Amino acid sequence: MLTKRTLIRTAIKSFFIQALWNFEKMQNIGMMFVLMHPLSKIYRGDAQGYHNALKRHLDFFNIHPYMANIVIGVVLGLEERVSLNNEDLEAEINTVKSTMAGPLSAIGDSFFWGLWRPVVTLLVCLAYFLFFNVNDYSLAGTLFIVFGFLVIYNIPHIILRFKALRVAYRQGTSVIVYIKKWQDFKIEAKLKLLGFLLLLGIFVIFLIRARLTLLEFGKLLAIFLVVEILKHKKASTVKIIISVLCVFILLAYLKVV
Repeated sequence: MLTKRTLIRTAIKSFFIQALWNFEKMQNIGMMFVLMHPLSKIYRGDAQGYHNALKRHLDFFNIHPYMANIVIGVVLGLEERVSLNNEDLEAEINTVKSTMAGPLSAIGDSFFWGLWRPVVTLLVCLAYFLFFNVNDYSLAGTLFIVFGFLVIYNIPHIILRFKALRVAYRQGTSVIVYIKKWQDFKIEAKLKLLGFLLLLGIFVIFLIRARLTLLEFGKLLAIFLVVEILKHKKASTVKIIISVLCVFILLAYLKVV
């Protein structure tokens, strides 16, 4: 059984899974790099078994980097069974890698890049508007935005990398149950609501500090309504930009701006 130290070392190496990509098999070399150390422990004294295991993991592999350790943990558990019981699990290992990678990548893309990243951006912007003068462009404000974003954004996926590897290694393919429980909390819906509230907070602070007249507020509201209507009609980004420009041109022609 792999020690806690080996699992920690494996989790650290997983940060480099994207260090070497290729067009044919994507992240396969990075995957093999992550697995080299734990496989050497699993197949200690069995050079041929170690060689065969490494060769197995040179096949095609591609996954969202933050979710990779879930697959890695399950794979290490299967490799232990191969080493201890001489089971022929090559087909099962390849199936696990291919069938889990797609759904986990979709979860990672939608949550971390599609939801968590925008929410953290809004949170940092709101904090900046609250604690800094937006007209100063100070170094302190710039550093606050950069490091504030990096710290808050990275905390969840760093925790996930270490915890997911340990749980997946111990639970095997039943780790899917834990993923299902995570989805039952409806975190995505709660983050969407939080994102809306943060955006509303930024808008309110902007209105208070800008001290807009009623006419200027009406112009902003008109632009906002145009964008929302086009989004509701599922218009493309290009059409939205062109429509906003048309609103500005119309307001300029009417000498409202």
